[in-house]
Amino acid sequence: MRELSPRERVLRALDHREPDRVPISFAGTFCSGIVQLGDRGYTDLLRYLGIEDYAKPELSELFNVVTNVDERLMERFRSRANSGL
Repeated sequence: MRELSPRERVLRALDHREPDRVPISFAGTFCSGIVQLGDRGYTDLLRYLGIEDYAKPELSELFNVVTNVDERLMERFRSRANSGL
């Protein structure tokens, strides 16, 4: 199987078809997501991965997401699934 785009990966998973790997989303829901810890969960993840010069996270209380996910984090996990999907 060729490598799927992040969008194709999510759509296959939602359609109950096997993707090339598990899709990773940085969006979250009202009962899950990295912002359940405030901005600390997100910043701890960035620091753990060695990303230190990041912008202060902007949190959306309405959608329970970090609205400005660092591009390097999405590249690291080969994900485009964020609040703008």
